[in-house]
Amino acid sequence: MTRSRLFELALAGVAILVWANVLGDVPPNHSDTTQDWLMVNAVADGLSPLEDVKVFARRFDVPFVGPLSQHTSEPHLVYRTPGALLLLSPFLLVDWIPANIVISCLGLICFLWMILRVIPKYCQTEPVKLAIPLLLVVLSISFREAVIWGPFSAVIGLLCSFILFRPHAFGTSMNLAVVSILRVYPAMLFFPLVAKREIRPKGVAALGIAVAVTLVGSVVFAVSAAESVALFREGTRPWLTFPWNTSLGSLLFRGTGKAWVFPLVTMLGVGCVVICSRRRPLSQSLAFAVATAVVVSPVSWLHYGLVLAPAVVWLWSKGKAYPVGRVVASAWLVLECLGLPLLGAVDRDAVLAAITVSRLSVCLAVGVAPRSLWLDHANETSFRSTKHPDVVTV
Repeated sequence: MTRSRLFELALAGVAILVWANVLGDVPPNHSDTTQDWLMVNAVADGLSPLEDVKVFARRFDVPFVGPLSQHTSEPHLVYRTPGALLLLSPFLLVDWIPANIVISCLGLICFLWMILRVIPKYCQTEPVKLAIPLLLVVLSISFREAVIWGPFSAVIGLLCSFILFRPHAFGTSMNLAVVSILRVYPAMLFFPLVAKREIRPKGVAALGIAVAVTLVGSVVFAVSAAESVALFREGTRPWLTFPWNTSLGSLLFRGTGKAWVFPLVTMLGVGCVVICSRRRPLSQSLAFAVATAVVVSPVSWLHYGLVLAPAVVWLWSKGKAYPVGRVVASAWLVLECLGLPLLGAVDRDAVLAAITVSRLSVCLAVGVAPRSLWLDHANETSFRSTKHPDVVTV
C-alpha cells in the first residue's frame, strides 16, 4: 500500500473518530436536522410555515429544544424555501431520530469526499502533500459544529467544491441550484457564472432549476409566495443578533447597534464579487465568491467554515509563489483548531470576532492573489486524463 493511501486511511480514521466523539455528546433533539424534520412534516400536515417550531414539536411529540429560546422570547421560525421543503421531503418517510442518523452519516461521507478527493485535485497535488492543512481541517471547530448543528454544511461544502473544481462540468448548474435552495448564501456563486460569457448558460440554467424547484415545492406544500416572503423576513430576523452569528454584519452590529449594516455589508459583498468576476479568471472569481458569501451573509454560523476549506487549502498549497496566502491560511487553520478551547477560556465575543476577521482575511487573500496562479483550464484537465486519473496535466 502506497504512502498516499496510508495517509488517506489515517486521515479518514481521525475524521471518523472526531465525528463519533462529537456525535456521542449531542442529543438529536437539539439539531438543525430535527427542526428541518419538524418543518417538513408540519407543513405537509397542513400547518402554516409561519408557526413557531415549538408548535410543530408539540404536534409530533418531539422534545425539541431550540437555542433561540435561550436568547429571545420571539417565535422560533424555521426559514426554508418551498424548494428546500421539496428537497427535504424524504423526511416524510422516516422518524426524526433516524433522520438525524442518516443526515449525520451523509454529512460525514461528503466531508471525507471533499477532503480526500476534491480538495487535493483542486490544489493539483496528492493528499499526503497537504497533510498539515487537511488534518487541521479535520480538527477544526467548523467540522465539529457541523456534526452538532449543520451536517448539511458538509453537503454544501462538497457541492461548492465541485463547482470550484469543475465549473464547466455538466452537473454545475444542478449543484449550484441545490446549494442555493438548501441555504441562501451560496447563491453568491451565480454572479461569476453569469458574468463570464463562456459559462453564462450554466448560471442561467442553475437559476432556472432553482426557480422551477421552488415553484414545484410551493405547489406541493401549498406555500404561497407571500408566506415565503413573510417567513424570510420574520424567520431570519431573530438570528441576526444571535450571539453565535459570525457574519461581518453581526460583528459590525455589535459595535454600532445599527441594523442597516446587515444589508449594507451584503450589497458591498455582491459588488465586490461582480467586480472580481469581470476582472479575474473564472476559478479565482468563484473562490472569491464562496469566501465572500460566508463573510457577508447576514447569518453565518461556525460550521459554514467548511465551505472555505478548498480556498484555504489552496492558499496553503501555493505558499512558495504566494507566501501571504499561506500565512493567512495558516492563521485560519490554527484559529479553527484552537477555537473550541479558546471559547472555554477567553471571552466568547472576542473569539467569534477573531474567527470573522480570519474569514475576511481569507476572502481578501483570494481576491488579491496573482492572476497567474489561477489557471481556469487546469481544473478541467484532471478529470480528462484517462491513463492517470489522479494526476493533473496542464
